[in-house]
Amino acid sequence: MCRKACGFDSHIPHSLYHFDADSPFIKMTTSPRIAVIIPTFNRVQTLLACLESVYAQSDLSLQAIVVNDGSKDGTSEKVRDAFPQAHIVEGDGNLWWAGAINAGLRKALAADFDYFLLLNDDNLLAPGAVEHLLAYTQDHPGTITGSLVRLKDTDLISDAGVAINWWRAGPYLKDFKQPYYPGKYPAIMPADALAGQGVLLSREHLNRVGLLHDRQFPQYFGDTDFYLRARANGFQVVVNTASAVWNNPPNRPKSPRPVNLKEAITRFIRLYTWPGSPYNLAVNARFWWRYCPKYMLPVTAIYRLLSSLRYFVKKNF
Repeated sequence: MCRKACGFDSHIPHSLYHFDADSPFIKMTTSPRIAVIIPTFNRVQTLLACLESVYAQSDLSLQAIVVNDGSKDGTSEKVRDAFPQAHIVEGDGNLWWAGAINAGLRKALAADFDYFLLLNDDNLLAPGAVEHLLAYTQDHPGTITGSLVRLKDTDLISDAGVAINWWRAGPYLKDFKQPYYPGKYPAIMPADALAGQGVLLSREHLNRVGLLHDRQFPQYFGDTDFYLRARANGFQVVVNTASAVWNNPPNRPKSPRPVNLKEAITRFIRLYTWPGSPYNLAVNARFWWRYCPKYMLPVTAIYRLLSSLRYFVKKNF
């Protein structure tokens, strides 16, 4: 799961809200209603900055649905104190990213929201980001629209959509850590898929595509699988570069070197078996068998293996 105050003015006029005694949600008097689905795990300060940017979006009926998947840092209590209008769905620590997204989507669908914004807890919405997404999606209902994601406090791009090249082992973030400058991209760019950072879905999208396949792809490739299924159902997938999202990941210290051979072997096995690993063998095999051209499988398997070994060395030594 992709997991500080950002300085935005988070005030929203109280007149936009009224309480419905029969619902845990705060109902909004304007339409359409947009649910913002935010999975989180033990990153409460990062999450609070994300929520501040959500409620700083002006003139929109937004409701944050935070899916707290077993956090131990007081996430739910601190969110309720800072943003009482946000709704919290509690997980048991086993939802992972795709399961958390589905839990939030189910709650939002049951509450009759019109649109669903997927956001990571380490994202910050730029002013007007959701307005740009909504306007384009309403004008182009056959399109799933994502945002241009930039790395906070840099002039670098986090992703300009997801591209797929089976010669380099499948999906990758387009233009990751490449320089950004105004005018670099057209207003709308086609994409093979999107990451779950500032993507707006409609009820029609979900009715035709379904939810994420959280059992097959609990952490990685669940998003790519969803957008490939969407394209197979006739939807286009694009990046709206007018909608900016900043990626604000917390600093993570490098793992200490393994103290002995046994620990190194344990970490190596975990790389290929842990559900939260990008190189989980079962998940990778499932995704590649489903989508990779069969004649390309030997090439991509070798490339993916070498990529996993580089990743292991970089993380542990």
